[in-house]
Amino acid sequence: MHKAAKAAFDSLENKKLPTVKALQKEYSEMLSKKKNILTAKANVDRLLGENILEKEKKHKEQR
Repeated sequence: MHKAAKAAFDSLENKKLPTVKALQKEYSEMLSKKKNILTAKANVDRLLGENILEKEKKHKEQR
């Protein structure tokens, strides 16, 4: 495992590793995007779920 880590760091050459602060900022941004996406998904699921229930009710009433 240490050989893989050494190879990964060697492949960086003169590139700098990101700072903890930069990583925390990126994580925060990604977490915010994730929350927005999950909210939108929940809204869509709720709307589609209600439509399915309404269709099932109408179908049962027609019988």
